[in-house]
Amino acid sequence: MYYRELHITFKIWWVSLIPVITSLFYLFLFGLGMRGMIGEEICWGDASVDYVLFLAPGVIAMGTIYVAQSIDWTFRNERDWGMLEEILSWPVSRSVYILVKVLSTITLSLFQAFLVLVIGLPILEWEFFAANIPLILLSITLGSICFCFMFVPFMMMIKSSNLLIAITTVILLPLMLCSSAFYSLEAETIPAWFKTVAYLNPMTYTVDILRAGIIGQVAYQEIVWEILVLLAFTVVLFGISLVSLKRVRL
Repeated sequence: MYYRELHITFKIWWVSLIPVITSLFYLFLFGLGMRGMIGEEICWGDASVDYVLFLAPGVIAMGTIYVAQSIDWTFRNERDWGMLEEILSWPVSRSVYILVKVLSTITLSLFQAFLVLVIGLPILEWEFFAANIPLILLSITLGSICFCFMFVPFMMMIKSSNLLIAITTVILLPLMLCSSAFYSLEAETIPAWFKTVAYLNPMTYTVDILRAGIIGQVAYQEIVWEILVLLAFTVVLFGISLVSLKRVRL
């Protein structure tokens, strides 16, 4: 039984590592391709920055979302394979079980951010960018927790795998595309409705805080406000996830 569970755990972690590696491919292929279409520079704050540098925080946030979704699939797999029942039969609360998943998400998200910042950007920009490392760590940590809790209720409550894949896909696309990950919301050409949706999206705040940590050039008061908004998203999603996990029947 022990070797069976160890083998299943190894397979789960191997799948979870895929988003970590693909973040570099997004930065190289998508970044260079879009820079050729949009232009060399894009407006950010009071200055203009190279588009690849502007895109890097969005790529890191995308990797964080995919890592969170991959980790959240382990909730469902462990429940379907009977591992969740065995784990919760130990003297461990469900809150601690969630905490372990969150720490896994944060660890993998920090690793993929490290690859982008230490390997990807120096290769493309010939420079290391990290204007505020504590702000980078805070953004990735809050983003990892927020996105991890976002998918937990769906993983635990929906029984059909096909329906679950469809719902998570519908959530992921607007989550990534209707945000500041790929374009500046300060542009006058962006429709008002799009900006409204973007500012209701936790992805926007994760990217903005991360971008401020990597590039800088943003007012301190504005970043504090965005941190508070992202924290509010995280607290609400945590409460919903904890309730859904307590209601799940093993």
